[in-house]
Amino acid sequence: MKNSIAIWADKKGAGDDVYIDIDLNLWLSRYKNSLITSLVRKVGIFFKQKWFYENHIDNYIEFGIKISNYKKVEQVHIYFPYSISHHDIKDIVPELTNISTLNALFNEKMNISQEDGGFYLISSKKKTEEKSFVASASYFEKEDIKHIEGEGSLLTLKIPHSDNDVNVIYKRIRINKLER
Repeated sequence: MKNSIAIWADKKGAGDDVYIDIDLNLWLSRYKNSLITSLVRKVGIFFKQKWFYENHIDNYIEFGIKISNYKKVEQVHIYFPYSISHHDIKDIVPELTNISTLNALFNEKMNISQEDGGFYLISSKKKTEEKSFVASASYFEKEDIKHIEGEGSLLTLKIPHSDNDVNVIYKRIRINKLER
């Protein structure tokens, strides 16, 4: 377990009616230190597209966290068996406003609308079922990460609460640092 990633939540009150679904995506670039990587970096620099070479060849891990009855959850913790900083974390929720990205992520046609307080209402309407949930962006500060000497890092995600009736929240973050 020493080299494991762990995820858990702090709930308000008793009961076992909170459910958490976790999607995990791992990107390991096979071109990390190759001629192709070198060319990609040069093309990115040539076109002054820093985002191109920074975001397309690095290794990362992405977490999609969907929480049912989320208003009973205060925060979610993710433990990493290595050191990370707030610079290594990227919130992916704002990228979900691109409908193509949203549809590809959930493998179906989705709708998204902006809500008050930085929330997005995401919904899918199929003939057999209707799914709706809110997504909210996270902003990470140094205080959100605790370093455990000789062990790793503990990231805390605060769970905001929306005033609407939707009972499911979705968070998606990317960690731009992997260690073995």
